[in-house]
Amino acid sequence: MKEDEWVKNLDGGAIEYTESEFFLFIFLKSITEKELESYSSDMRFNLRFVIIGEICFFIARFGNGAVFDLPYSPSICENPMVSEKLSDDEGITLNLFIIDSEVGELKYMRSVEIGHELCIKWLKWYEKATQKKMTKEEFYSRIDTVYNKFSIEDLQDKSRDNSFSVK
Repeated sequence: MKEDEWVKNLDGGAIEYTESEFFLFIFLKSITEKELESYSSDMRFNLRFVIIGEICFFIARFGNGAVFDLPYSPSICENPMVSEKLSDDEGITLNLFIIDSEVGELKYMRSVEIGHELCIKWLKWYEKATQKKMTKEEFYSRIDTVYNKFSIEDLQDKSRDNSFSVK
């Protein structure tokens, strides 16, 4: 599957949330089959988050290498989704899409369920964050402030108590 909006010619990622699931997009320019192996279901996937300055920084680690930091806030959405309540032991599905950003082609797709306890922690923050509004300029300014203060390793360390792994 190819999408023009996925042609970005860069490496990076984005995460989105609907009322019941996450969508994690990883954009990789000219990804090789060897690189793609790091994202397969045979490899460990770890997702963490930390809240800093009213922004959630997700940290996604794939296999033995690739790490992506993914800032997120519903505060910049005009109409943020109202989250569904989770039943006992229910988690939230995360849909992962690996996209060759040079041609806009979907190379790999995977779905995992994030554990209940981690989802409950995140949803508490999400519900509060939907009540606050910020402009995209404020959002990006706050992200820059965090990046000027913390490295990706710092964010990983700060997020260790909010971690989910699956193989």
